[in-house]
Amino acid sequence: MLSSSSLSLLEQTCPRALDFMEDGAPRDSSVFDVGTAAHYVMESIQRESVRLGCVPLSEEQRTIVSAKAVSALTLKGREFRGNHEPPMPLASALEGQRIALSYIRRQHGRFGISPVAMSERELSFDANFQPCSPRSPNRIWSAILDNLEMAYNEDTGQYVLTVCDYKTAWPAGQKEVESLQLKGQAVLALTHAHILWPESYEDIGVVKRKIVNLRTTKETSAENYTDDPELNDWKETIKSVSMAAPRRDKKTNQRPSSPGLCCARCPYRSVCEDSALPDDEEQSLSTRYRLHLAEAKRLEKILKAQLKDVTVPPGEPGYRETVKTEVLPDAGNTVLDTLLPQYSDDGDLAKILTALVSVSGLQSLVKTFPTLTPESVLQEVTSSRWESGE
Repeated sequence: MLSSSSLSLLEQTCPRALDFMEDGAPRDSSVFDVGTAAHYVMESIQRESVRLGCVPLSEEQRTIVSAKAVSALTLKGREFRGNHEPPMPLASALEGQRIALSYIRRQHGRFGISPVAMSERELSFDANFQPCSPRSPNRIWSAILDNLEMAYNEDTGQYVLTVCDYKTAWPAGQKEVESLQLKGQAVLALTHAHILWPESYEDIGVVKRKIVNLRTTKETSAENYTDDPELNDWKETIKSVSMAAPRRDKKTNQRPSSPGLCCARCPYRSVCEDSALPDDEEQSLSTRYRLHLAEAKRLEKILKAQLKDVTVPPGEPGYRETVKTEVLPDAGNTVLDTLLPQYSDDGDLAKILTALVSVSGLQSLVKTFPTLTPESVLQEVTSSRWESGE
């Protein structure tokens, strides 16, 4: 059996991590804490809105509800898939609260007020794509859906079923919309539609997949008609992936492990006996450093590409504001017009040119003017500096 989260875990780590996930083993949840808190706050506000008759909450009401959510996360922890998670750090919970409240504020408070909206629903289906219990041994796919909503389209006379996934990662967008995880959630919603919306499921004409980036508030979506053959392709892919997923060995009751670079990003590394991170503190520090450095280098190119078109607000946690000084296009003429009339002898002119030139500038001049040699204007200076990983 696979789920949206277990598929992601398998792609990032190794098969043994699935054992720990299924067994409810303690995990390092720090990487998930901010996203977890944001989801929990939004779910709490949506529940309160529905309880009050599907009306938007005021700013004060949202603050009170979200504060209670933060308190619960930091003092008690939460129950997740039948397992109790320990309390999270206050800083992570507050950051998640800030992200959630900021997003809802930009929606003018109109979040979660639809009577047909459903949040944090765990759904599953079996090999025949029939609904089943999330704990059923026959399930092949399962997921906790952030938000489900049905909307009637008066122009077509049909309903649009929207599967919405909230993300706190900066680059979240089109890639996530086309992921198997979200397509799987769309199939889950359709297979459960007759249970969730018994009065209108037969009139569903479109299923919509939507990613909401909580940090940028950008929404990215894609739609398919419910009779689109592509939906059958999704089902076949889900079935194939589920069948190909590694199973536990009958003798050891374990999946194989693959110690290495993936251990640095595994949330279960502290309880895994096969972890590449050794117990010895001195050796562990060295190994952890090398593994994390290799992981950072692997991610650098990916992040640069993903964040190329993302504008990060100054002061956002994890980022710092930088100021770059650039030369004005007409700076050369300004300097000459200002200084040459005052300092006209050769010595003063040499000082002015020396102050203005740079290594790259002189290299360009050497290429442009053959009579100017590199040796006459440039020199190599040897020095030592710290080199990461050496």
